[in-house]
Amino acid sequence: MKLRNSYLVVLFLLLYVWSQAQSNIFSRISTDDGMGLASNEVQSLYQDEKGFIWLGTANGLQRFDGTKFISFVLPIGRGDELPMSGLSQILPAGRNQVWLFFYGLREVGLFNTSTLEYKRIPIKPSRQLPARAEFRMWVDSKGRAFLCILRYGILQYDARENAFTENCIIKLPKGWTPSLVIFEDVVKRQYWIPSYYNGLCVYDEKSGETWHKDYNPQQIPIFNNIRVNQATTEFYIDSKRRHWIFNWPVYGGGPQLKHCLDSTGAQFLQADTMGIGSSISDTLSTYNEFRHFYESRNGTLWFYGLNVLMNFDSAQKRFVYNRNRFIDNYGIRYENVFQVMEDRDGVTWIATDQGLYYNRTAGSKIVTAFARTRNMIPVTINDVIELEDGKFWLATWGHGIYELDRNLKPQMCPVYDNMPIFPPAVRRSFELTWTLHQQKSNNHIWIGCQSGQLIVFDPQSRQSRFITDSIFRGTIRSITEDRIGNIWIGNQSGQLIKWDGKKFTQVYDAGTIIYKVFIDADGWIWLATHSYGLIAINPASGKIIQQYKEGRTEKDIFNSQVSDIEQFNDSIIYCSADALNIVNKRQQRVRQVTMREGLPSNSAKRLRIDQDGYLWIITKNGLCRYDQKKQRFTPYGKKDGMLNLEKTDDCDFIRKDGYLVFGGNDQLVMFHPSEFYANQPPPNVVITDFKLFNNFLPVDSLQTVGEARLKHYQNSISIYFSVLSYKQSDKLTYYYKLEGRDNEWQITDRNTAISYTQLPPGQYSFLVKCENREGIFSSGTTSFKIHITPPYWRTWWFLGLIAVLISGLAYLLHRLRINKILAIEAIRTRVARDLHDDMGSTLSTINILSTMAKSKLNTDTAKTSEYISKISENSQRMMEAMDDIVWSIKPANDSMQKIVARMREFVTSVMEAKDIEAGFKVEEPVYHIKLNMEARRDFFLVFKEAINNAAKYSKAEKVQVSLSTDNKNLYLKVEDDGIGFNVEEADNGNGLVNMQKRAEGLKGKISIVSAPGRGTKVLLSIPLNS
Repeated sequence: MKLRNSYLVVLFLLLYVWSQAQSNIFSRISTDDGMGLASNEVQSLYQDEKGFIWLGTANGLQRFDGTKFISFVLPIGRGDELPMSGLSQILPAGRNQVWLFFYGLREVGLFNTSTLEYKRIPIKPSRQLPARAEFRMWVDSKGRAFLCILRYGILQYDARENAFTENCIIKLPKGWTPSLVIFEDVVKRQYWIPSYYNGLCVYDEKSGETWHKDYNPQQIPIFNNIRVNQATTEFYIDSKRRHWIFNWPVYGGGPQLKHCLDSTGAQFLQADTMGIGSSISDTLSTYNEFRHFYESRNGTLWFYGLNVLMNFDSAQKRFVYNRNRFIDNYGIRYENVFQVMEDRDGVTWIATDQGLYYNRTAGSKIVTAFARTRNMIPVTINDVIELEDGKFWLATWGHGIYELDRNLKPQMCPVYDNMPIFPPAVRRSFELTWTLHQQKSNNHIWIGCQSGQLIVFDPQSRQSRFITDSIFRGTIRSITEDRIGNIWIGNQSGQLIKWDGKKFTQVYDAGTIIYKVFIDADGWIWLATHSYGLIAINPASGKIIQQYKEGRTEKDIFNSQVSDIEQFNDSIIYCSADALNIVNKRQQRVRQVTMREGLPSNSAKRLRIDQDGYLWIITKNGLCRYDQKKQRFTPYGKKDGMLNLEKTDDCDFIRKDGYLVFGGNDQLVMFHPSEFYANQPPPNVVITDFKLFNNFLPVDSLQTVGEARLKHYQNSISIYFSVLSYKQSDKLTYYYKLEGRDNEWQITDRNTAISYTQLPPGQYSFLVKCENREGIFSSGTTSFKIHITPPYWRTWWFLGLIAVLISGLAYLLHRLRINKILAIEAIRTRVARDLHDDMGSTLSTINILSTMAKSKLNTDTAKTSEYISKISENSQRMMEAMDDIVWSIKPANDSMQKIVARMREFVTSVMEAKDIEAGFKVEEPVYHIKLNMEARRDFFLVFKEAINNAAKYSKAEKVQVSLSTDNKNLYLKVEDDGIGFNVEEADNGNGLVNMQKRAEGLKGKISIVSAPGRGTKVLLSIPLNS
């Protein structure tokens, strides 16, 4: 009886710990985590329609995308300066806009989450505010914004005045001073306002009336209840239409009073407040205030405020208090809880003065229990089973067997009730329990203990047999049962022992520790040993069928120390030997799956296959799941409500309802695998940030205009993306590519910031999508267009202009070449014509004269002499003409100096022969004139004709030649003092006609001025631009 009482003491010592089995597990994000949180004092939370979580901290506004926090220091562009001060509230204000309220500054503003523009909104009360006035903003279901001012009244935002004014739809009774709370009853279209000094009132929007205890035409029962109409500060109606009212005692002082009434407000529901008072009194001696209510989508109700955070636990049917004295891996520490918010993934976020916390377990299919004594000594759980009646038995080290009901509440365990008197060492061995098994044929429970001790408990008689058989040489580590009812036992000494219902028989000696005995579908007995690897034994002969030891071939396992065994199908056996080893017993081949293939850690300890065929693994890095078909691992950690599961590496079990159980050092975790299934496509990826060099640009504004348009030198960018899900962010594989640069999709699972440097100008489209661990892709591919404009010298219009210029230049060169060819052709034609005209006719004349002279040579000497003289003249003239042709086409004669020199030479030679005085005058600018070959030749021939005429016919004593220019025309004047002639009566011979034609060819004018006895003047004017 004394021994039984000692176990009762242990049981009751653990009762407190197990009663907390389903309390919440919280994870903390602080300024030390490297994620960018600006302050550990987080005062407000808001999730926008895209999924971003906005935070109000002691240092201003921040945005969280699931991986990092971004601070905003404004003004970025237009708008007012955004305060870097305590941001106490963030509330919705329409599409892409939120209300910001800075409590310490008494400042309200509108912030555009797309353009990042902040606009301050004035507060315009009609009278002076009280010195101790407190503020709280509130937004109703229609988007109307209210500002509650303690000891003053309610202001409403007036869009026409762009200010908070007293033009408010809620009409308070005269003299009524509201608290900081407004509750909107959307169902009845009513607004409830508690008042510390006046009690409760409700504004009915349909009637436009305000009802209260002094005016209650609808006979609302709650107004007749004096207990809830005094010093009332908080009011809430939950989804069950229960009315929650918190107020303060008017007389005598004391803690805050908490009331729950039915939907009519007439009846108090005492059972529904279970745990509110007791939890506080048991754990908290400091002052506290319940200030806020929050109800999650699954109906979990939260109360929070100063030194309090409570939620209703449906399993325990009571409110549980959440607060730890010290910050640890599981709990939550705070003095003030500012806000509770559930995100769209079902994660509950808690803003406190000591960090940002999140909770994944409230209302989920995850249960974490801690096995510790009242003085907090950890209790190691070595094995766990579910009995046929639904209860759980736990084998512990040093504390015997624990029995828990379905809700993990401790029960009286009768295992040791009839324990005989043993020596202390033997008795202690029975307390050091290692393994459990319930026999299928009779439901007897086998308990393996230290030093080879064995307990067999009969649930029907509630009696135990304590077996100390000499066959057992060591601690019993594993017990299992085959299909014909034989019990197989493996122990610390390496013995494999069979119980056939009559006696124990040693079948095999492994010579090392047997950690687990596993019987597969073919009846093979597999042993997980300490030093000799994985061994398969023939149960009939006790001979080894197969054995796998440490090695690196396809017939070896990763390590010879095997801790657990599971079977996937008729061929595949899993074993954990640091790595996951997949043994194909038909082919006798092994595939070692290590960290290279995605295993979180080469320290796999526990294996358990769920009802859908997924393998769950406990490693030193916690829990993960393996999909054999897709050969893919999915890790689970604190984001999923799974904390410190590396400690649960001693035992595992699968319940009838599919729940998996893992246990170990002071911790037991139960969860349903469906809690983590992701059969739906993951959310579409969101481009969260766009960074140009070191400056962030507003993504929404860029997407509004359709693209990020950058200069050619703005070519180093970083693109940040996320699914905006903190829970899923580390369980997704991202695929991305930059169209215009990448040909193939790139893969990343951790890095969600992609940088590109030195991008050439062009049109780009950044594409990104994600895939969850079930192989399901997001329903859409997110795109972000980027246009890097080229420099002006690479634009189409500039290149087009260059092309036109090059084409024009090519055409010009072509035309010049053609013109040159045509000019040469013209020269050839002119030369040919001149040769034909001048030389041909002259040679013909010489030929005729030669013939005539020859015929008269013997008969008429005088005629012959005349003919020979004419032949000589024609020859001379032909030579001069030939000389003119050669001179005109010679390039060296292109300059005006050469022309003037030849003209001077010709005048001198002709006039000296006639004994006529010649004068030649040239102005200096004439020497800078350049004439082409045709113009030079025609100009010279006009001059030559004028000189020849003067020499032949003028009978002059003096001939004067002058050349001048006015920069527009070239002037030639040939003047003599000869006999002159009558121009009108003169015979227009070939010479005058040729002069006229050549002048026209020069686009010039020629005039002849003469009169009998007054000499002759020839004037030639040619334009220089011709």
